[in-house]
Amino acid sequence: MKKWKPDLSPSEFQTVLQSETHPHAMPRWEQPGLQSGAWYWDGNDPFVRIPWRRFPGPDGTKIWGQCIKAHDTHLKIIKGIHPQHNSILDVGAYDGIWSWLFAAERKVALDVCQESLERWAAIHATEIVCEDGGNIGKLYKPNEFDVVFLIDVLEHMKATSALKAIYAAEGIAKYQIVIATPDGWWPFDDWQSIVTEGSDVPCAELMAHKSGWTHEFFEDRGYEVIIQPGLHNDLGMGDGFVAFLNK
Repeated sequence: MKKWKPDLSPSEFQTVLQSETHPHAMPRWEQPGLQSGAWYWDGNDPFVRIPWRRFPGPDGTKIWGQCIKAHDTHLKIIKGIHPQHNSILDVGAYDGIWSWLFAAERKVALDVCQESLERWAAIHATEIVCEDGGNIGKLYKPNEFDVVFLIDVLEHMKATSALKAIYAAEGIAKYQIVIATPDGWWPFDDWQSIVTEGSDVPCAELMAHKSGWTHEFFEDRGYEVIIQPGLHNDLGMGDGFVAFLNK
């Protein structure tokens, strides 16, 4: 199993995310041969390449895994993260891109996909834990982490397990919980359609959606919610949101 190292530092990637983007002046998004940390235009929205998701293609070329709508989620988290984040628990970390963006003495990447943790998250996390996010209440103590991330993970969990993760995170986090998810229930089972043929994507079946969450649910729990209109339009799902609970 190939362990890829990021070819941009977190600070360099943050600089990319915060740079001005002019979509019509960007190269069009076509595979392969795309550069990480570079902006592209897919005819609808600007994307930037994640700086380490490289998968070997069927002809031996390197295919970059997926793009991200950086200004819609990454920047909101970069700007909204609590100033005290010396310990981070990243639940549903997969490749650990979120906690990678921030310096911290303790960074725990937790996911049910052992291969993704070993391939990517282990590059920078101080600990990797292969476990269901619904079990974090059994693994960690109250106020054990400054910040807990539940980013792009709740929709991939069964509702009962996701609720356990939310309730536990609210106790485990000393200063802040950060959540990002589509707004409402959006069925998504066609994960094969976004996996490039011949690419090596660990646990791709986990991309399927198993539950849905509304921004009102988190507002009622005291979270500050930022709606992201049309964030998931490319997948036929509509709006998303980022929610911060500052304690």
